[in-house]
Amino acid sequence: MMPLKVAIAVLTGRERHQWINPDLTVSIFKAARDPRFETHLMLVRDARPFEVARNVALASGRDASMDWVLMIDNDNFPPFDLLDPIAEAEKDGAKWVVSVPSAVLLSGKSRMIAGCQMIAIKRRAWEKLGKGPWFRWVPSDNETLDQGPGGMSEDAYFIHKCLDAGIKVWQYSKFAGHYRTVDIEPAGAELARVEGGF
Repeated sequence: MMPLKVAIAVLTGRERHQWINPDLTVSIFKAARDPRFETHLMLVRDARPFEVARNVALASGRDASMDWVLMIDNDNFPPFDLLDPIAEAEKDGAKWVVSVPSAVLLSGKSRMIAGCQMIAIKRRAWEKLGKGPWFRWVPSDNETLDQGPGGMSEDAYFIHKCLDAGIKVWQYSKFAGHYRTVDIEPAGAELARVEGGF
């Protein structure tokens, strides 16, 4: 039996703050040698906004006849073998969408969320969902069009789309790390102002 084909789609960019983090890079090298699957790396570079990048990743996996698309943001990293969530899902044929939760800071408290920062989507899921777009940013109805009341992020939209279609979203038992980087320019400018400039 031929191994299942998995596209590892990394959402990244050409600028340094959008490069793939080192821990994820190591995980990708290990996944390339995983005998359980036939892996294909797809870099989705500079596709903006986020929902465009996610739709491009899924459409590319579909068009390349992949069995799974493992979508992962460039600032995430799994402290486990990258393809383990898919291997576990394959033991249970009903698991078509696997979300790997990540820790985020919300209102000063750490929370675990299931979203699309690392998500595996099986061919059966996108076949059942039909033609895209699968991911869509839904702004709230206010002057800034932010994600306030009535709004929804592109990954929440996808999760709801799956649930509405009767596709269960399985949350993996382990969570991925999530690097967050900051622009030090404002801090440096403020330090220069306080200390008299340079």
